[in-house]
Amino acid sequence: MRRSIAILVGVVAALVLLGLAMLIKAQPQLYQAPALLLQNGTVAQLPGPCVRPQVFFASDVPVGSGQNLYFCDMTGTPGHWTQMALNPRVNHLTGGGGIPVITVHFNTSGDSIAGSDLDGVVTVGSGTATSRGTVSFAHSWTNAPVCLVQNLLTAPGAAKLQGVTAIPTTTALTFEGFAFATGVETNFTNGELLSWHCVGS
Repeated sequence: MRRSIAILVGVVAALVLLGLAMLIKAQPQLYQAPALLLQNGTVAQLPGPCVRPQVFFASDVPVGSGQNLYFCDMTGTPGHWTQMALNPRVNHLTGGGGIPVITVHFNTSGDSIAGSDLDGVVTVGSGTATSRGTVSFAHSWTNAPVCLVQNLLTAPGAAKLQGVTAIPTTTALTFEGFAFATGVETNFTNGELLSWHCVGS
């Protein structure tokens, strides 16, 4: 009797193991290698195309600032890498992944731009200013971001020349100058510093 029970238990156990093996074989996506999602190495080893939610740690840029984190920001197929860098000594978070460009100028000559899709500054040029200008993002957002813009002081105690608002889309950020006193749209002033900070997905 005991021998029969032992044989029966063995058969049941074998069937359970066989069922688990068949389940694993039928659903391999549940057992993907973690290395495909989380990788590390130097920037030179950063894979070309990427697929969300891949993450890559680059250990060599910038020097002395610890690991740099690259996220796969898939706005197309394949996706592209966007860098987030944290300096552990000063806790500064910086954006990367491309430099935006001025596509509608704020002035007839000399406009310049610095920064990333996340944040940056436009310096209005030295020709004839306009009341609107547009910065096109290096990479499109999935949804229009939420952006904070302001007219920075060029020096301590400098005059507050005018206000600035902005209209964000998935591909660009359009700035518009206005007079503080009236709220009426007015031209920018040469040398003004127009900053932005955008967040979104």
